[in-house]
Amino acid sequence: MTTPRQHHDTAWKDVVTRHLFAFLEFYFPSVLREIDTVTPPRFLDKELSRIIRTQSIPDRYADLLVEVRRATGSSRMVCHVEVQGSPVADFEHRLFQYAYRIYDKVGVFPLTLVVLTDPRTHFRVQPFRAGVPGAELRLEFLSVKLLDYHKSGEDLWQMQTLFSAVTAIHLAVQRTDGEVRGLQSDGRALRWFQTKLDLMRRIVRAGFDAACSADLLAFLDWLIALPPDLDAALLQETRTELGEETMPYVTSWERIATKRGYSAGQAAGREHGLAEGHAEGHAEGLAEGEAQGRAAGELTARRDILLRLLERRFVVTADQHAAVSACRDCDLLTTAIDRVVDASSATEVLACLRAPSANPDEA
Repeated sequence: MTTPRQHHDTAWKDVVTRHLFAFLEFYFPSVLREIDTVTPPRFLDKELSRIIRTQSIPDRYADLLVEVRRATGSSRMVCHVEVQGSPVADFEHRLFQYAYRIYDKVGVFPLTLVVLTDPRTHFRVQPFRAGVPGAELRLEFLSVKLLDYHKSGEDLWQMQTLFSAVTAIHLAVQRTDGEVRGLQSDGRALRWFQTKLDLMRRIVRAGFDAACSADLLAFLDWLIALPPDLDAALLQETRTELGEETMPYVTSWERIATKRGYSAGQAAGREHGLAEGHAEGHAEGLAEGEAQGRAAGELTARRDILLRLLERRFVVTADQHAAVSACRDCDLLTTAIDRVVDASSATEVLACLRAPSANPDEA
């Protein structure tokens, strides 16, 4: 049995990007009060990648640079969000380096916001100090530690906010990570299965609206990526216990759907190939039909995945829906799927489908 994988970086980057203001409201409320929340934030991913591409910090779960508008006046504010998963030597010095490089690049000194998600109580963010008497530099960073929310005694689920639930999920996964050490591979996988099922129950029964539940389920699914056999078992368990309507998100279950589409294509291809083979008396009919069926199954599955992802993030127009349905290039559909998390609009995601190879029959 394969050991479950964890993708903390994708989980955190996705949820913070999609819900920046809710993130600030829960962890940094004083910062949110300074921001015009009517104006959408602008994420500066390309600028940040150029600034820190030579740096490597272990277990950096999210690293975002975002520009927002101040609540008073027309000036802009730039925030550097760092979600850090383990203690790092000289961490404050690196944050200082990022700050002055961001300032050089975008012309605004950033506000650094750090979320520490590690289980070690001693790791805290300190101010950065440098210089000599008469020429001293001190730079402070705003930071929170997830462990502190656990120790506060408050019931994070009863708070019923998106990021109180995100915090509760992360801490629960962290506890399981400590508990499974020393277990055999099968035991670890089954323990992760139970943790994921328990957390899914909490999410579904917590009273969140459908969109919020979907995002929390997606966050959980990135944190606990079960092997295919347990993923299929979990899908069956949740359908039986919680109902089909509780699965409104595209993550591990969508991967199962892709596999189903592939299998369905194989089955259809096999039937078509057998018919062709019997009619023509040639083995080529079987091989050709099977290949066509596989391709059709993959194409259908990828179209469905892309549309469901788009509908979770954006308002999809009839023309955009038609563009996805008309695309017959699996590679282009995969490229569009990969774009969804970081894109700011459905138009941006679907731009790649306008490539000449997207609809070969129309050429």
